[in-house]
Amino acid sequence: MAAASRIISLIIAALCCLLPSAAAQKPDLAVAVCRNTTDFAFCRAAVYSDPRAPGADRYELIDIIFRLAYRNASDTRGYIAGKVKSGAGELKKCLGDYDKAVAILEGMLNDLNSESYFDLDSRSLDIQSRVIDCGKGLRIGVIARRNQNMLKFANMCYAVSKLF
Repeated sequence: MAAASRIISLIIAALCCLLPSAAAQKPDLAVAVCRNTTDFAFCRAAVYSDPRAPGADRYELIDIIFRLAYRNASDTRGYIAGKVKSGAGELKKCLGDYDKAVAILEGMLNDLNSESYFDLDSRSLDIQSRVIDCGKGLRIGVIARRNQNMLKFANMCYAVSKLF
């Protein structure tokens, strides 16, 4: 009898060690979303800069990504505003594009706060369009690099919006 319970205990212990856990089988949602973006490595690095990212559900993840995008758009808008005084008309147009992108992101964050998830994907595409418009007049340089990063954030917004 003691030998039988010992064998059963060994079998159970072996099964527990050999069978992968459910958590090991399922990748983080953040990784799954980043796989649907244009730059997986950029997305993963940005998202995992937030300590909430590992194990985040779709509500936490959309909050993380939208806040990252908002900060980036606001910072880039401020940078462009500082250069507009000495810049050409292309910078003024670019500033207008970023004014609108920041306003759209503010609206999206307000919607998240009120648990409204309608039309987030199409608004993310609107942000992408504005960032692309801004980039048409830019040459290589700091603003062009910032604009490319913002385009990646807008793409991340779109990818996470598809969860809703």
